[in-house]
Amino acid sequence: MKHIKDAELAAAQYTNRAFAKAQRSAGAALLSLFSAWGIGAGEAVFVPAFVPQYVISSILLCSAVPVVCDVSRETFCMSPKSLKKAVEHVLSERKLEPRLAIVCDYAGLAPQFEQLAKVCNSFGLLLAEECSMGFGGTLKGKPLGSFGDASIVGIERKSFGAGIVFTDNERLFKELDKQSYCEAGGIGAPLPEADSRELSAFIESLPEHLKENTLAAQSIIEKLGAQGCELIKTADDAANAFEYIPFIAPKDLQTEGGKLQGAYFPKPACQSKFLRRTGVKPEEITEAQSVAGRLFVVE
Repeated sequence: MKHIKDAELAAAQYTNRAFAKAQRSAGAALLSLFSAWGIGAGEAVFVPAFVPQYVISSILLCSAVPVVCDVSRETFCMSPKSLKKAVEHVLSERKLEPRLAIVCDYAGLAPQFEQLAKVCNSFGLLLAEECSMGFGGTLKGKPLGSFGDASIVGIERKSFGAGIVFTDNERLFKELDKQSYCEAGGIGAPLPEADSRELSAFIESLPEHLKENTLAAQSIIEKLGAQGCELIKTADDAANAFEYIPFIAPKDLQTEGGKLQGAYFPKPACQSKFLRRTGVKPEEITEAQSVAGRLFVVE
Protein backbone atom coordinates (compact mmCIF):
# COMPACT_ATOMS: atom_id res chain seq x y z
CA MET A 1 0.00 0.00 0.00
CA LYS A 2 2.95 2.35 0.59
CA HIS A 3 3.69 2.69 -3.13
CA ILE A 4 0.01 3.48 -3.83
CA LYS A 5 -0.10 6.19 -1.17
CA ASP A 6 3.18 7.64 -2.45
CA ALA A 7 1.78 7.75 -6.00
CA GLU A 8 -1.43 9.43 -4.81
CA LEU A 9 0.53 12.00 -2.83
CA ALA A 10 2.75 12.80 -5.83
CA ALA A 11 -0.30 13.19 -8.08
CA ALA A 12 -2.09 15.43 -5.56
CA GLN A 13 0.98 17.63 -5.17
CA TYR A 14 1.38 17.96 -8.94
CA THR A 15 -2.18 19.31 -9.30
CA ASN A 16 -2.05 21.38 -6.08
CA ARG A 17 -4.92 19.30 -4.71
CA ALA A 18 -5.26 18.21 -1.10
CA PHE A 19 -6.22 14.62 -1.93
CA ALA A 20 -5.94 12.06 -4.73
CA LYS A 21 -7.44 8.58 -5.02
CA ALA A 22 -5.97 6.28 -7.67
CA GLN A 23 -7.77 3.38 -9.32
CA ARG A 24 -7.22 1.07 -12.26
CA SER A 25 -8.91 3.19 -14.94
CA ALA A 26 -10.60 6.51 -15.58
CA GLY A 27 -13.96 4.74 -15.79
CA ALA A 28 -13.49 3.14 -12.38
CA ALA A 29 -12.39 6.48 -10.91
CA LEU A 30 -15.43 8.29 -12.33
CA LEU A 31 -17.85 5.62 -11.11
CA SER A 32 -16.27 5.83 -7.68
CA LEU A 33 -16.85 9.58 -7.68
CA PHE A 34 -20.48 9.08 -8.74
CA SER A 35 -20.93 6.57 -5.92
CA ALA A 36 -19.38 8.92 -3.35
CA TRP A 37 -21.66 11.73 -4.48
CA GLY A 38 -24.71 9.48 -4.72
CA ILE A 39 -25.34 10.21 -8.41
CA GLY A 40 -28.08 7.96 -9.75
CA ALA A 41 -31.53 7.47 -11.25
CA GLY A 42 -33.68 10.52 -11.92
CA GLU A 43 -30.69 12.88 -12.01
CA ALA A 44 -29.26 14.89 -14.89
CA VAL A 45 -25.51 15.04 -15.53
CA PHE A 46 -24.49 17.76 -18.00
CA VAL A 47 -21.65 17.06 -20.43
CA PRO A 48 -20.13 18.94 -23.38
CA ALA A 49 -20.75 17.88 -26.97
CA PHE A 50 -17.14 16.73 -27.28
CA VAL A 51 -16.64 14.28 -24.43
CA PRO A 52 -14.77 10.97 -23.93
CA GLN A 53 -17.09 8.02 -24.46
CA TYR A 54 -16.27 6.51 -21.06
CA VAL A 55 -17.92 9.52 -19.41
CA ILE A 56 -21.22 8.81 -21.17
CA SER A 57 -20.99 5.09 -20.41
CA SER A 58 -20.32 5.77 -16.72
CA ILE A 59 -23.30 8.11 -16.43
CA LEU A 60 -25.60 5.53 -17.99
CA LEU A 61 -24.13 2.75 -15.85
CA CYS A 62 -25.19 4.56 -12.68
CA SER A 63 -28.70 5.12 -14.15
CA ALA A 64 -28.37 8.91 -14.38
CA VAL A 65 -29.22 10.78 -17.60
CA PRO A 66 -26.53 12.58 -19.64
CA VAL A 67 -27.64 15.95 -21.03
CA VAL A 68 -25.45 17.33 -23.81
CA CYS A 69 -24.44 21.01 -23.87
CA ASP A 70 -22.96 22.90 -26.79
CA VAL A 71 -19.34 24.02 -26.88
CA SER A 72 -17.97 27.54 -26.90
CA ARG A 73 -16.41 28.68 -30.16
CA GLU A 74 -13.58 30.26 -28.16
CA THR A 75 -12.55 27.08 -26.34
CA PHE A 76 -14.34 24.11 -28.00
CA CYS A 77 -15.14 23.12 -24.40
CA MET A 78 -18.50 23.37 -22.61
CA SER A 79 -20.28 26.68 -23.20
CA PRO A 80 -21.44 28.42 -20.00
CA LYS A 81 -24.44 29.84 -21.85
CA SER A 82 -25.42 26.42 -23.17
CA LEU A 83 -25.05 24.88 -19.70
CA LYS A 84 -27.35 27.53 -18.21
CA LYS A 85 -29.91 26.96 -20.96
CA ALA A 86 -29.75 23.17 -20.54
CA VAL A 87 -30.24 23.36 -16.76
CA GLU A 88 -33.19 25.71 -17.15
CA HIS A 89 -34.73 23.34 -19.70
CA VAL A 90 -34.36 20.34 -17.36
CA LEU A 91 -35.90 22.31 -14.50
CA SER A 92 -38.83 23.41 -16.66
CA GLU A 93 -39.60 19.80 -17.64
CA ARG A 94 -39.60 18.65 -13.98
CA LYS A 95 -38.57 15.11 -14.93
CA LEU A 96 -34.96 15.12 -13.74
CA GLU A 97 -33.02 16.74 -10.92
CA PRO A 98 -29.93 18.64 -12.12
CA ARG A 99 -26.96 17.36 -10.06
CA LEU A 100 -23.63 17.62 -11.81
CA ALA A 101 -21.75 19.22 -14.71
CA ILE A 102 -18.69 17.42 -16.07
CA VAL A 103 -16.42 19.83 -17.91
CA CYS A 104 -13.77 18.31 -20.20
CA ASP A 105 -10.38 19.80 -21.08
CA TYR A 106 -10.93 18.60 -24.62
CA ALA A 107 -7.70 18.01 -26.56
CA GLY A 108 -5.82 19.98 -23.91
CA LEU A 109 -7.94 23.12 -24.37
CA ALA A 110 -8.85 24.96 -21.18
CA PRO A 111 -12.56 25.56 -20.44
CA GLN A 112 -14.03 28.82 -19.09
CA PHE A 113 -14.02 27.56 -15.51
CA GLU A 114 -14.93 30.83 -13.79
CA GLN A 115 -18.09 31.29 -15.85
CA LEU A 116 -18.99 27.61 -15.62
CA ALA A 117 -18.54 27.64 -11.84
CA LYS A 118 -20.87 30.64 -11.57
CA VAL A 119 -23.57 28.77 -13.48
CA CYS A 120 -23.13 25.67 -11.31
CA ASN A 121 -23.22 27.70 -8.11
CA SER A 122 -26.39 29.51 -9.18
CA PHE A 123 -28.21 26.19 -9.62
CA GLY A 124 -26.53 24.27 -6.79
CA LEU A 125 -24.76 21.88 -9.19
CA LEU A 126 -21.60 19.95 -8.45
CA LEU A 127 -18.77 20.66 -10.90
CA ALA A 128 -16.24 18.04 -12.00
CA GLU A 129 -13.29 18.52 -14.34
CA GLU A 130 -12.41 15.67 -16.70
CA CYS A 131 -8.76 16.42 -17.50
CA SER A 132 -7.47 13.27 -19.21
CA MET A 133 -6.64 15.16 -22.42
CA GLY A 134 -5.34 18.25 -20.66
CA PHE A 135 -3.29 16.78 -17.82
CA GLY A 136 -0.01 18.70 -17.61
CA GLY A 137 -1.51 21.89 -19.01
CA THR A 138 -2.28 25.05 -17.05
CA LEU A 139 -4.87 27.84 -16.83
CA LYS A 140 -3.97 31.15 -15.19
CA GLY A 141 -0.94 29.46 -13.66
CA LYS A 142 -3.00 26.66 -12.09
CA PRO A 143 -2.62 23.05 -13.26
CA LEU A 144 -5.49 21.53 -15.18
CA GLY A 145 -6.94 19.00 -12.77
CA SER A 146 -7.19 21.57 -9.96
CA PHE A 147 -10.61 22.97 -10.90
CA GLY A 148 -14.11 22.08 -9.71
CA ASP A 149 -15.34 20.17 -6.68
CA ALA A 150 -13.36 17.20 -7.99
CA SER A 151 -11.38 16.28 -11.09
CA ILE A 152 -10.73 13.01 -12.91
CA VAL A 153 -7.77 12.01 -15.05
CA GLY A 154 -7.20 8.84 -17.02
CA ILE A 155 -3.55 8.04 -17.74
CA GLU A 156 -2.78 5.42 -20.37
CA ARG A 157 0.85 4.58 -21.03
CA LYS A 158 2.43 1.55 -22.69
CA SER A 159 3.49 0.08 -19.36
CA PHE A 160 0.50 0.93 -17.14
CA GLY A 161 -2.89 2.60 -16.86
CA ALA A 162 -4.57 4.49 -14.02
CA GLY A 163 -7.54 6.67 -13.15
CA ILE A 164 -7.30 9.32 -10.43
CA VAL A 165 -9.88 11.43 -8.62
CA PHE A 166 -8.58 14.71 -7.17
CA THR A 167 -10.36 16.86 -4.61
CA ASP A 168 -9.79 19.37 -1.82
CA ASN A 169 -12.83 18.08 0.07
CA GLU A 170 -11.73 15.81 2.92
CA ARG A 171 -15.21 14.36 3.42
CA LEU A 172 -15.42 13.37 -0.24
CA PHE A 173 -11.94 11.83 -0.09
CA LYS A 174 -12.91 9.73 2.92
CA GLU A 175 -15.95 8.45 1.03
CA LEU A 176 -13.71 7.49 -1.89
CA ASP A 177 -11.10 5.93 0.37
CA LYS A 178 -13.51 3.64 2.20
CA GLN A 179 -15.22 2.22 -0.90
CA SER A 180 -15.03 -1.55 -1.15
CA TYR A 181 -14.39 -3.30 -4.43
CA CYS A 182 -17.36 -3.71 -6.76
CA GLU A 183 -16.86 -5.76 -9.93
CA ALA A 184 -19.18 -3.52 -11.98
CA GLY A 185 -16.80 -0.92 -13.37
CA GLY A 186 -14.05 -1.87 -10.95
CA ILE A 187 -15.22 0.62 -8.32
CA GLY A 188 -12.94 0.61 -5.31
CA ALA A 189 -10.22 -1.41 -7.05
CA PRO A 190 -6.83 0.09 -6.08
CA LEU A 191 -3.90 0.25 -8.42
CA PRO A 192 -1.63 -2.78 -8.43
CA GLU A 193 1.65 -2.07 -6.65
CA ALA A 194 3.61 -2.29 -9.92
CA ASP A 195 1.34 0.27 -11.59
CA SER A 196 1.57 2.62 -8.61
CA ARG A 197 5.37 2.64 -8.94
CA GLU A 198 4.98 3.39 -12.66
CA LEU A 199 2.54 6.20 -11.85
CA SER A 200 4.98 7.79 -9.37
CA ALA A 201 7.75 7.66 -11.97
CA PHE A 202 5.45 9.17 -14.62
CA ILE A 203 4.44 12.08 -12.37
CA GLU A 204 8.09 12.74 -11.56
CA SER A 205 9.02 12.75 -15.25
CA LEU A 206 6.15 14.99 -16.37
CA PRO A 207 8.12 18.25 -16.67
CA GLU A 208 10.63 16.64 -19.03
CA HIS A 209 7.83 14.76 -20.83
CA LEU A 210 5.98 18.03 -21.47
CA LYS A 211 9.13 19.61 -22.94
CA GLU A 212 9.41 16.67 -25.34
CA ASN A 213 5.72 17.04 -26.25
CA THR A 214 6.19 20.72 -27.09
CA LEU A 215 9.15 20.00 -29.37
CA ALA A 216 7.34 17.15 -31.13
CA ALA A 217 4.20 19.27 -31.50
CA GLN A 218 6.03 21.97 -33.43
CA SER A 219 6.91 19.64 -36.31
CA ILE A 220 3.35 18.27 -36.42
CA ILE A 221 1.90 21.80 -36.43
CA GLU A 222 4.21 22.83 -39.27
CA LYS A 223 3.45 19.72 -41.31
CA LEU A 224 -0.32 19.97 -40.98
CA GLY A 225 -0.23 23.74 -41.40
CA ALA A 226 1.33 23.17 -44.82
CA GLN A 227 -1.77 21.07 -45.69
CA GLY A 228 -4.05 23.96 -44.77
CA CYS A 229 -4.97 22.72 -41.29
CA GLU A 230 -5.42 25.35 -38.60
CA LEU A 231 -4.13 24.77 -35.07
CA ILE A 232 -6.76 25.48 -32.41
CA LYS A 233 -4.93 27.58 -29.86
CA THR A 234 -5.79 27.51 -26.19
CA ALA A 235 -6.57 30.73 -24.32
CA ASP A 236 -3.81 33.33 -23.86
CA ASP A 237 -3.71 32.61 -20.11
CA ALA A 238 -3.52 28.83 -20.63
CA ALA A 239 -0.90 26.31 -21.78
CA ASN A 240 -1.56 23.09 -23.69
CA ALA A 241 0.43 20.04 -22.61
CA PHE A 242 0.36 18.89 -26.26
CA GLU A 243 -0.43 15.30 -25.35
CA TYR A 244 -3.20 15.92 -27.88
CA ILE A 245 -3.13 18.57 -30.59
CA PRO A 246 -6.44 19.96 -31.96
CA PHE A 247 -6.86 21.27 -35.51
CA ILE A 248 -9.54 22.43 -37.92
CA ALA A 249 -9.17 20.78 -41.33
CA PRO A 250 -9.81 22.72 -44.56
CA LYS A 251 -13.20 22.07 -46.13
CA ASP A 252 -11.80 19.94 -48.95
CA LEU A 253 -10.54 17.45 -46.35
CA GLN A 254 -13.78 17.50 -44.41
CA THR A 255 -14.83 13.96 -45.37
CA GLU A 256 -11.35 12.59 -46.00
CA GLY A 257 -9.94 12.12 -42.52
CA GLY A 258 -8.02 9.10 -43.75
CA LYS A 259 -5.62 11.40 -45.58
CA LEU A 260 -4.43 12.79 -42.26
CA GLN A 261 -2.35 10.07 -40.66
CA GLY A 262 -3.08 9.57 -36.96
CA ALA A 263 -5.98 12.04 -36.94
CA TYR A 264 -9.16 11.41 -34.97
CA PHE A 265 -12.34 13.23 -36.00
CA PRO A 266 -14.73 13.31 -32.98
CA LYS A 267 -18.50 13.31 -33.39
CA PRO A 268 -20.67 15.45 -31.11
CA ALA A 269 -22.05 13.30 -28.30
CA CYS A 270 -25.63 14.14 -29.27
CA GLN A 271 -25.14 11.93 -32.36
CA SER A 272 -24.38 8.90 -30.19
CA LYS A 273 -26.95 6.12 -30.25
CA PHE A 274 -26.62 5.95 -26.47
CA LEU A 275 -28.06 9.45 -26.12
CA ARG A 276 -31.12 9.24 -28.33
CA ARG A 277 -33.33 8.74 -25.32
CA THR A 278 -32.29 12.06 -23.75
CA GLY A 279 -34.17 14.05 -26.39
CA VAL A 280 -31.14 16.19 -27.30
CA LYS A 281 -31.25 17.00 -31.01
CA PRO A 282 -28.09 17.58 -33.08
CA GLU A 283 -29.48 20.85 -34.45
CA GLU A 284 -29.57 22.24 -30.89
CA ILE A 285 -25.79 21.85 -30.58
CA THR A 286 -24.98 24.45 -33.23
CA GLU A 287 -21.31 25.22 -32.51
CA ALA A 288 -20.29 21.57 -32.22
CA GLN A 289 -22.25 20.70 -35.34
CA SER A 290 -20.61 23.52 -37.29
CA VAL A 291 -17.13 22.00 -36.84
CA ALA A 292 -18.09 18.30 -36.87
CA GLY A 293 -16.07 16.56 -39.57
CA ARG A 294 -13.47 19.35 -39.61
CA LEU A 295 -12.33 19.33 -35.97
CA PHE A 296 -9.70 16.65 -35.47
CA VAL A 297 -7.15 15.64 -32.88
CA VAL A 298 -3.64 14.22 -33.26
CA GLU A 299 -2.22 12.28 -30.33
